[in-house]
Amino acid sequence: MHLLKKLLYVLKQSLRKWYKRLDMFILRHYYFKIDYDSCVYFMKILDGSFMYLLLCIDDMLITFKNIFEINSLKDRLSVEFEIKDLGIARMILGIEICIDQSTGKLYLSNKKYFKKIFEHFLYTRLQASKYSIYS
Repeated sequence: MHLLKKLLYVLKQSLRKWYKRLDMFILRHYYFKIDYDSCVYFMKILDGSFMYLLLCIDDMLITFKNIFEINSLKDRLSVEFEIKDLGIARMILGIEICIDQSTGKLYLSNKKYFKKIFEHFLYTRLQASKYSIYS
């Protein structure tokens, strides 16, 4: 039991060190941390737009209107860290990301999540009524 606790402590410390290293790297590259969420960073660009970095455990979502700037950031990250580019994001934290290429707008949708929840409760209710003495 003592060995398990020790291993969990070491794992927790290594994750903390990794986050601190990443945090220092991002802040050194002129990004700022949002006050209310320590995993969201932003940089204000000269034209007034913003570039955002969102961290979720070991994933990073980068949002900006210029793909060249995104690729530049990914190049800088790959020098410091071992990274894998997963391409354009389609979903994060269960939220579907929809991109309208014609207007250049990005939309977030919980439709799949709500459908899943609805189907679960509908199924549960049907199962309950199936075995109910009152139906």
